[in-house]
Amino acid sequence: MDLKNLGMTALIKLHNELATKLGVATESSFKSLGAARSAITTLETKMTQLENTAAEAAQTVDDVVLEDEVSDADAAAAMAAIAATVTAPLTSDVQKYNSTGKRGPNQGVGAYAKELILLGKNNADALKMVLARFPDAKTSSGCIAFYRTKLAKVPGGVNPEKLRADAEKLIAQATAIETARKEAGIAAAAKLAEAAAAAQAAVAAQEAAAAGQPA
Repeated sequence: MDLKNLGMTALIKLHNELATKLGVATESSFKSLGAARSAITTLETKMTQLENTAAEAAQTVDDVVLEDEVSDADAAAAMAAIAATVTAPLTSDVQKYNSTGKRGPNQGVGAYAKELILLGKNNADALKMVLARFPDAKTSSGCIAFYRTKLAKVPGGVNPEKLRADAEKLIAQATAIETARKEAGIAAAAKLAEAAAAAQAAVAAQEAAAAGQPA
């Protein structure tokens, strides 16, 4: 699809479809058409990377299958690796294209600052950690205070959008683990069938040898 042929509305729709699949924040606006196209391209690249990594991780699960059984520890480690890959956060390269219509340098910085506040960090510590992760951000103590005030207006200090995003990540993680278990079981069955066939062939060869006939 040629993104240059799409208007802002279509670009935002496409971006948000990809963002939903990846479990990241959606957008209602962008600085420009170029910023929207760049954000979409970044998400598409991340989607491809996740698909490739998931395939490699599934192969890793197959590799830990022994001749007739799967090591529980190895299988658990492989599935944990898949889950970590699927839920890995996008880098600031994706977040830098987010809309600046809201107060604060960009939504990525704001989301991180709010997360720190919800974790109990005071304004000074939250600001220090934000600037450590986003060294180019223009975040100030006033921005942190604004985020804290905004969170205080949400019942219980809980952000519904964050809860939905976290739920989507958990669902993706559960799906990845279920898929890994299924693939591990299929691989183990194939190994068992292969070993049984080899054993049968060996027995037939021994019987033939004992009878003085070719197998």
